[in-house]
Amino acid sequence: MADFFDIVDIVFAAVDGAGTGLPAYKHRAETGLKVDHIVINTTGVAVKEYVNKAPAVNINLFTRPHPNGMINAKQIREHAKKIREALRKPPIPPGMYFNARVAWEGEIETDDAFNLYNIRVEVITEK
Repeated sequence: MADFFDIVDIVFAAVDGAGTGLPAYKHRAETGLKVDHIVINTTGVAVKEYVNKAPAVNINLFTRPHPNGMINAKQIREHAKKIREALRKPPIPPGMYFNARVAWEGEIETDDAFNLYNIRVEVITEK
């Protein structure tokens, strides 16, 4: 049986091992970060008790734009592909059921110096 935090840990381990070369953080990144990075967080953790299902795990890919301000679409595409592939075979404990599906992905507008690409994952850990 997996709780909310177990699910985040498994998704984090999968994304961190995806081979993107980017630093990954759970829940929030360091303040003032200036390099491309990934943040894995969830919604509703403080509000509801969930067992065996995470309502949404967000994989936020923060990348710097090109010097002219344009999105580095090629880099985002490459990182997102590696992340999706890693989610197909996450490092789960032996005998544990784990089903992750990408529910949504796309760019989210921010006022940051980064482009934000979000991959929202739904996870179920019990049949």
